[in-house]
Amino acid sequence: NSKTDSTTILPSGSTSPFTVTPQNGDFITCTLSNTPLPRIRVNKIVASIVDATDRFTTQIRTGGVSGTVVSGTTSSATTGGGVVTAAIASFPSTATATGSYQAVAGTALTITEVISAGSSNINQYQASISCTNSKTDSTTILPSGSTSPFTVTPQNGDFITCTLSNTPLPRIR
Repeated sequence: NSKTDSTTILPSGSTSPFTVTPQNGDFITCTLSNTPLPRIRVNKIVASIVDATDRFTTQIRTGGVSGTVVSGTTSSATTGGGVVTAAIASFPSTATATGSYQAVAGTALTITEVISAGSSNINQYQASISCTNSKTDSTTILPSGSTSPFTVTPQNGDFITCTLSNTPLPRIR
């Protein structure tokens, strides 16, 4: 407000709606800034499989490894982000998520996967993860390596793409 003796209360912060009741003589300039909500997607690479029926579904969860699955395997830009592998003809095989999950900034997300019923045990695979963020100036710490759980706490503006990879563990017959 360029009127220095005004008693008009000006809005600020990130909670909308923003309301202002100008008084006579006020000259108010407001700036509204929008930052995209964080998005995340999880792709899948399978080096080889233990059993021909093995199929994997990647998941994004809130509340840790046993928390609520919040992602789907659709192409949705708000509730997608996961992927289901199909029958695998050659290796390595890559499944790319077509959607993304729109997250809440500052909420920890855990990336998990399940193996389809009737398949091998997920513990017969070594999982590892690598992630990138298209927001180059982000300070979000991305999960990497093979030490699970794989957790990330995205911030506004982040667009995170993670690739979850599986390699069968050695077996003795």
